[in-house]
Amino acid sequence: MSPDNNIKLQEQFLYHRLGFSGAITASVTHELNNVLGTIEQLSGLLEDLAYSISTGKSASEDQMNSLAERIAKQTKRGTVIIKRLNSFAHSSDAEYLNCNLFEIVENLSALANRLARAKRSEIVTAAPDEEIILWTSPFLVMHIVFLIIKSILSIVKRDTNIQIAFTKKNSDSVVSISCEHNGTEDNLVLDKEIISLASKLPASIDCREVDDRFVVDMKIPFLAPQT
Repeated sequence: MSPDNNIKLQEQFLYHRLGFSGAITASVTHELNNVLGTIEQLSGLLEDLAYSISTGKSASEDQMNSLAERIAKQTKRGTVIIKRLNSFAHSSDAEYLNCNLFEIVENLSALANRLARAKRSEIVTAAPDEEIILWTSPFLVMHIVFLIIKSILSIVKRDTNIQIAFTKKNSDSVVSISCEHNGTEDNLVLDKEIISLASKLPASIDCREVDDRFVVDMKIPFLAPQT
């Protein structure tokens, strides 16, 4: 490969990484905006209640407690969202790390769930029977899973949940992403970018139909944690 072609490939790779980061950031900031909007509305109700009290009207303890609880709930929700985004941001601190496979994919799924909710769907992750720790690139793993989820959502009908499971098979750690056909007539075809990113990880991608389900397996060679 010529130096110019290599530079172009590196630039394209960086462009796609930025696109992925931007998509996650946009999704998260939308969620945070919803949280802040709800808190603003509740604060307005609290101000109205305080004004009523100042004019001699009574307010029940239940009303005050209800507003306080609702504000606390939204504050907690915002804190969780920010922690997840912070974890995502630090996934690129080093190219390869000792990772808990479930934790990084579950975090990505939570951040990307807004895409699923747009189709009245949900991304559901099932924890493995035992921890899967491996030496890999957490950012690349999440990027690949995100693109697979997008590919699935682009063809399935509404109200179709996506399940993500984790297993160990021989020397591989397997992330299995699946959903029901739900009557769609389209075939699941993965973008070339997914295959390209998988080769960098390295990982292999197996896309197939099993009974009435689309199934995509990402197999990552299992390596003992490195120090």
